[in-house]
Amino acid sequence: MLVVFGLLDLVTTVVGVTCFGAVEANPLLSGITKASPLVFSGIKLLAIIAIGLTFYKAGSALSVGLNGRFLQFSYSLSLVFMTYVVTNNCLVVAHLT
Repeated sequence: MLVVFGLLDLVTTVVGVTCFGAVEANPLLSGITKASPLVFSGIKLLAIIAIGLTFYKAGSALSVGLNGRFLQFSYSLSLVFMTYVVTNNCLVVAHLT
């Protein structure tokens, strides 16, 4: 699910920036987003894959005890944050149209 939200973030960001003049909020990526949406998409896609694999591997290794609870909390918090990010992106695009 986290990978799906990451992909939704990528798509809504690229559509917002390229079609509607939105601005990337991340200061590290905002210049890249304006200069080359393709490079931005590659960086973002690599980050999505890395995060997805990290949670997948950690879930296999740390499924019990305190570590398992911390992993579940981290995953849940990440889902809440990504839900906020994607919702925000959609609202910005909707407002700009």
